[in-house]
Amino acid sequence: MLRIMDFAPLVVVYCYFAIRPMDLTNLFTAQTEPPEQMVICIILTDTSVQALLLAISVSNAQVVSQSSVLTYTDAKNCVLKTDEALQDLGSNSEQVNEVLFAVEDSWLEAGDVDASHQNLLKEVSENLSLKPIGFVVQSEALFQQYLNIHTHFSAVMVLFSSAHITVQVVRQGRLQYSTVVGRSKDSASDVQEALARYVAAQEGEALPAKIVCSSFVLAMTELKQLQQALLDFQWGDAVSFVQAPTIDVIDVKQAVQAVAYQAGQALLAQISPEMQAAAVDNSTVPQSSEADEATTQSAVSDEASSDQVAPTSKSTSRATASSFGVPISDAALADSGDSETAVESEFATTKKSELGLGSKRVTGVKKPSTKLFVGIGIAAGIVALISVVFVYASFLSQLTAVISPKQITVSKDISITLDPSAEEADSSTNTIPAETVTLELTTTEEIETTGIKIVGDQAKGTVILYNKTEGDKQFPEGTVLSVDELQFLLDEEVVVPASEVEERASGRSITFGEQQVAVTAYQIGVEGNIGEETELTVENFDDSTYSAVSNTAFTGGSSREVRVVAEEDIAAVLEKARQSLLAQANQQFEEDSTAGRYVITTETISALNTQYSHELEVEADILTVTATGEITTLAYNSSDLRPIATAALSSELPEGYTIHDQEPQIMSAPADNLTEETETIIESQVTSQAVPRYDEAQLKTDIVGKSLEEARELLQRRESIEKVVFVHHPTWVRPFVRSVPNSVTRISVQQAEE
Repeated sequence: MLRIMDFAPLVVVYCYFAIRPMDLTNLFTAQTEPPEQMVICIILTDTSVQALLLAISVSNAQVVSQSSVLTYTDAKNCVLKTDEALQDLGSNSEQVNEVLFAVEDSWLEAGDVDASHQNLLKEVSENLSLKPIGFVVQSEALFQQYLNIHTHFSAVMVLFSSAHITVQVVRQGRLQYSTVVGRSKDSASDVQEALARYVAAQEGEALPAKIVCSSFVLAMTELKQLQQALLDFQWGDAVSFVQAPTIDVIDVKQAVQAVAYQAGQALLAQISPEMQAAAVDNSTVPQSSEADEATTQSAVSDEASSDQVAPTSKSTSRATASSFGVPISDAALADSGDSETAVESEFATTKKSELGLGSKRVTGVKKPSTKLFVGIGIAAGIVALISVVFVYASFLSQLTAVISPKQITVSKDISITLDPSAEEADSSTNTIPAETVTLELTTTEEIETTGIKIVGDQAKGTVILYNKTEGDKQFPEGTVLSVDELQFLLDEEVVVPASEVEERASGRSITFGEQQVAVTAYQIGVEGNIGEETELTVENFDDSTYSAVSNTAFTGGSSREVRVVAEEDIAAVLEKARQSLLAQANQQFEEDSTAGRYVITTETISALNTQYSHELEVEADILTVTATGEITTLAYNSSDLRPIATAALSSELPEGYTIHDQEPQIMSAPADNLTEETETIIESQVTSQAVPRYDEAQLKTDIVGKSLEEARELLQRRESIEKVVFVHHPTWVRPFVRSVPNSVTRISVQQAEE
């Protein structure tokens, strides 16, 4: 059987003579593209606005200029800030009034912008004399852009706004799940809530081991903090991943560029027929094969994402700009020549108008003189087209083998020493540089006292001392007089004269010497209040020598229990102050741990000064202490851990494997309390993915020229390869190709994104 290529020279010659009488433009002559059409794209969130000027052509959509991100507070302020953003676009935008909006997912309801935000867009459009032609959803645009770069990626895509979080689950380039949750102070828990819904709906199916974070309102430093929060988060049983997830961040500038590009692509896909018609009128040619490929890829991307986009509006006689199929208004794009009644625009206050991106039709083509030429021309064109397609598919198309390697997880626990004197990390000793951090804090704490003490007054009175001896007797101050167990002390020194003896006829008469003196009870209490005429013993003297009698009732004795400061109270209030100082210091250390710099918490206070409100044994119900402490710890950078982590993991790799390009995940915590006497050591668990090594050149050589099925089986028989998917470039050649290109220069090997 003769092949088509055997007739290719004849077909080309025949086509030339068949088409020439019709005076058609030469399809193989490079022509000038029609002028680019300018469109404004406004990126709106709940709190910010940014404007971009897009240039749309048949084969491209690019950003000409863009404004800075401006924040607004309400609808009126949004109009003012949008006006400022438009002024930033420069003079090229002054004659452009067609606008495409890029909105948050939270603005949607049943696939369309909800009523309140419809009013906002209407107010912006009317006040700034803009013609809205459609909208795109920010998360969908980011997904499409990421899909263009990573064809078969699997990931959890997380888009943060000021009040909401959009979470999408993507597997092998297809969006399986998308939801919006409110954003609280604990964003990681909010993401867990959204993922738990997906896992529950999928009956416990494990999530992809990658999370991609992005935002249009958060600074890069805030995104990095959220990245670390997700890395440190304990996901629990409700959410499970294929393996420990890695966290990537899309820079805000990249996110804006992605939305701009995808907005232009979405609009270009809708208006390209008109622009192509304009190209013919301007003596231009149809899109090149590269442009066809871009359009086809856009359509494939749209088809691949059909599961998650909202339903399209009712069909009209022409395509509408949309969020990959979701229109904002039919009337904004309605053709004045439509036979059907166009839907009235929700924003436009003027009559229906053309989009303005090229409305000319093909003119000036000479008709053939007879029907024969028509048939011959059509047949020749078909044969030529088939020939071109066959030649391109067989000799010019490219093939990419997307390989999913058999990855394994490697992990190791290592102890790392923090050394303030070190200048760089040393993987041989597991030592990294550290910075000394010192805080001086003051706190005031109080507790209720627990000590008990008896207090009161001593009883007082006067006694008469009797001297029954023949010599004077001196009693010093403090001489003890006693009644049973009670003791009284002389308030002062006293001399009691000797007794006098008088001889009488009836016998001898003795008069004892006596002296009145004041005394005070030795102990407090009412027991010391003895009555009048109470006999007391003087020291240890016998009553026949010295004695005493109270000449009045004693008064003033009293007692009661009171609370006083005990030693335990001082220790307790001091410990309370110490814990308060440590809590304040560690909270400050945690707040200072940002952007890859970690400050270690500690349980040690290097210096402590105290001042108490009461001394020991002093009566008080409350004991207060004011303590000033100096807390010292160490800080380190996570980047210094990576070379040590990589070296440690390399020793754990099986033969034939290498560490994945992604950075290893590091979980660390202090091993010991920070003290001045010992080294500070942190215990770290490092984890990474290992992939097998394979020779890309050898893989190409093994499959060159083989059938696709044979090549797939050949590669998947290798122990290091789990799955192989072939991707054709351009994609439209796939139905025409059944084998691998016969030249290694047309074959590329790419590792599938996880």
